[in-house]
Amino acid sequence: MNSSTITSIEDLKPYDNDIVVNFQVIEQLSVKEIRKGHDAVHKVATFKIADATGSIRLTVWNEAIDKIDIGQTYELNKGNVNVFQDHAQLSAGKNGQIKPCDVKFHILNQENNISEQKVVKEKRQSSRRSPKFQKKRYNEEEDTFSAEVNKKYLWAEKR
Repeated sequence: MNSSTITSIEDLKPYDNDIVVNFQVIEQLSVKEIRKGHDAVHKVATFKIADATGSIRLTVWNEAIDKIDIGQTYELNKGNVNVFQDHAQLSAGKNGQIKPCDVKFHILNQENNISEQKVVKEKRQSSRRSPKFQKKRYNEEEDTFSAEVNKKYLWAEKR
């Protein structure tokens, strides 16, 4: 996506990245500490945000949490839409920036909550698991193993 174009919340799609969104903070939903490794402890907070078109959860990490105030409007640059527990949520990620802005929303649409919609993940198959590319190890017609398997068996037998 082009990072100079402002995207409305209703137009956000799972796995979108490099997006710009203007929003107002409605409420803080949670704050947790997450332990990574032996010594690293990170804080993660989830906020409910909205604009005139819809609402979504926003995930913010560490020191950025203290920079967000309920009722204020912000602009997120270089944000992305992640999927966590089958639900979309907006995130600044490593490269994103959240800064206050002067946009005023006359109406906040909280009914169209993008985070409440379940995201159906497409099953990703590697070429190894795809039946089209799978090596045939057993020949049902001849009731014998393939030449590749026989070659390995003969090699092991000689040892």
